[in-house]
Amino acid sequence: MELEFEISGDRAFLEVAKAFTRIDRSIPRDALKAIKDEARLLSKEASAKALAEPALGTKHTGLRKRVAKGVKVQSLANGSATDFEGAPTEGNSGWQGYRIATSMPEEDEAIIPRGFDHRRGWRHPLFGNKKKWYRNYGAFSWFLETMQKSKSDLDPKMEKILEDAADHVDKSAHLG
Repeated sequence: MELEFEISGDRAFLEVAKAFTRIDRSIPRDALKAIKDEARLLSKEASAKALAEPALGTKHTGLRKRVAKGVKVQSLANGSATDFEGAPTEGNSGWQGYRIATSMPEEDEAIIPRGFDHRRGWRHPLFGNKKKWYRNYGAFSWFLETMQKSKSDLDPKMEKILEDAADHVDKSAHLG
């Protein structure tokens, strides 16, 4: 992106300076809002796909519903960012963002969303009976494939934010 403008006069210079001050605050704010909005959409989409996984047999345990309910948007802000294992990351002081994570109500169910996301599935004791093991399979990727498409969805939104900021500065240069 290229921005060209001509400044003539003190008033125009002051207007451009004010415009840069405004966009200095607005670009991060607008970008963070776009990221948060996109994260919310992706979270809802992933939840819907988890519910769409086919259920086999006549007995249902509510597993798909619990997996879908566990998809959450988490805020990472002001140096308190964590990686996906919950360990603090280094060098992110003041960094802000969002991530979409899965969780389950029971600690021993934590692996289920990941196994549910892959065709290879996961093994577990059949209704808690450790003498009988059962393998569940996911029919399709409900989480990772949904998240991977986010960059192509978000790029045009980020470009628009930057173009709007450039237009704002350009217009202020022509006020004087």
